[in-house]
Amino acid sequence: MQESFALKLDYLVFRVTWAGWNIGPRTISNYELVFVTAGQGKIAWEESAVTAKPGDLICFYPGVRHQLWVDADPCMEFYGLHFTPAPGFALPALPRLLSLPSPHL
Repeated sequence: MQESFALKLDYLVFRVTWAGWNIGPRTISNYELVFVTAGQGKIAWEESAVTAKPGDLICFYPGVRHQLWVDADPCMEFYGLHFTPAPGFALPALPRLLSLPSPHL
């Protein structure tokens, strides 16, 4: 079992979106974890699309085409953590979507 992760944090953003907000479709050269804290929005990758809601954690892999957008209120707020594994470090398999219970419910 892997006891720690050897990662380089590339950057962390907090986004507050609005109706009509959109990013992508795009690909990135690193990994990105998106954690939704409020509202809702659409997230698509490859052939899958979901409505993201508070408590959802989404993992985008390098080179995978993806898109995020918001059609209407309540607009999505989220953290986006971009990271790169350290040289020689193999990441364990990460799920594409994990829904966590919201502490606000």
